[in-house]
Amino acid sequence: MKNIVLGLSFVAAALLTTGCGGDGDKSVNLNDVTVKYKTAGTYDLSQYIVPNAAQTSNYVEESFTNNKGKKEYKQVADETTYTATRFDINGSTIKEYDKANELDVTDIILADKINIIIDSEDTTSIARFADNGDYVAKTTDNQGNSHHTLVCKVTKKLATKSVNGQEYSDVLEMSCTYKGDGSTMVNSQQLTSTTDGTILNYFAKDTGLISLVDESCTKTKLKDKVITHECTKETQSITTIN
Repeated sequence: MKNIVLGLSFVAAALLTTGCGGDGDKSVNLNDVTVKYKTAGTYDLSQYIVPNAAQTSNYVEESFTNNKGKKEYKQVADETTYTATRFDINGSTIKEYDKANELDVTDIILADKINIIIDSEDTTSIARFADNGDYVAKTTDNQGNSHHTLVCKVTKKLATKSVNGQEYSDVLEMSCTYKGDGSTMVNSQQLTSTTDGTILNYFAKDTGLISLVDESCTKTKLKDKVITHECTKETQSITTIN
C-alpha cells in the first residue's frame, strides 16, 4: 500500500512515482528546504500519523490517467483496489502490516522525530513536533543520472473532514511536493524525463491517515521532441476501521 501515512512508505513510493502535479511549493527550491527537529510545537505528529490504539484501517484506492498532459480525468477510475493496514502498537514502536499480514512499515517515536523503517531496510525521519507551515520531512535520491527530491510540510488544521460518509474531527492537512529528473541514451540519442507532483494528506488525531490525493505529471523527451506527457492522480481514502 502506498501509505503516505507519512508513515512515509509514501516517501519511497512517491519518489518512484511517474506520472500533472498540483501547485505545491512551485516557488520553493526543494533542495533549499531544511527540516527542524523540535521537542515541542503546536502539533505532536505522533498523535496524527498513527492511531493511538491497535486497529485495522481499510482503504479504497483509485487511479486516474490522462496521457495528454492535462489534469482532466474520467469520472470512473482506471483502476480501483482495496487495501488495509493493521497497526500493532507496543509503546513507542508501531508496526504496520499490509493486507497479506506482512510487516510493511515500522514507526519508532523519539523525543524530536519519528523514524520510519520501510520493509525493514530503508529508514527516513519526520519531525515529531510542528507548527503551521513547518517542513517536517525531506528525502532525496540521487543515483547516476536520476535525481529526486520530496518535501512535506504541515499546511493547516481542519475542525472536521468527511471521508466516505464518515466525519472525522481534528484533522491535519500535510502537503508534499516532489520533483524528479533523469536521462539515458537510446540509440545514441538522449532520452530525458521530468516529474512534478504533489500529495495532499489528511490525518485525523488518534486515527491516522484518512485520505490522500497524489497528483503528478511526467514529460519524456527524446532530444528536444516531447514523446510522452502523462498525468496521473491516485487517491486513497479510509472506508472502515476495525
